[in-house]
Amino acid sequence: MFFEASSFDQDLGARDISSMEDTTDIFGNRGDSGMSMESFDATLAGWARLAPGEARIATGIDLAGVGVELSNDDAFHMLTTQYGWTIRADYRLSAPSDSDVVDASNETRAVNLMAFRQMLIGSDFDDILRTGRPPETTVPGGLGQDTIIGDYFGETLYGGLRDDDLEDDLGDRIYGGGGNDYIDGGYGNDELRGDALNDTLIGGFGGDVFDLFG
Repeated sequence: MFFEASSFDQDLGARDISSMEDTTDIFGNRGDSGMSMESFDATLAGWARLAPGEARIATGIDLAGVGVELSNDDAFHMLTTQYGWTIRADYRLSAPSDSDVVDASNETRAVNLMAFRQMLIGSDFDDILRTGRPPETTVPGGLGQDTIIGDYFGETLYGGLRDDDLEDDLGDRIYGGGGNDYIDGGYGNDELRGDALNDTLIGGFGGDVFDLFG
């Protein structure tokens, strides 16, 4: 419906969807809708409640939305658990602006995070974790088959946790980016890429693949 509508960015929460049935590519499989996280959050909030004149909330909807970001966890869980929706949007966790840590360790599903903090902690699922300024960010990926992407500074990137080796950890992909990084894959068959000349790459356990220069 809004596939490749790159300039579209509106709140659709007031739209009557009570009789909606097939929405398989409403936002496009690659998220080419141009919808911001704020508009998508507001849209989900509107669709998760009954508006005047609506008799029911539609059930079993496949919203696709790969590549669209959301942070409205309440609306997401209501629609997916109570009404059987499938929403494939990326989840972006927010954190207080005065906090140095973004902690997703208690999340019940994979997260897609980009955080400009001193520490970014992943969940037990297949996360995508990207660092940014300030420099010297520490990222423990946690369990799951994580993708961890560094920025242009010296980061410390762990496939598992910072202080413990996790035998249940799956193979991670860790890319250092610029800067003098320290990368530790932990358990699992990891892919470790330094991307700069002065990185330290430690495979840990499993059959790991090293690429110092990217």
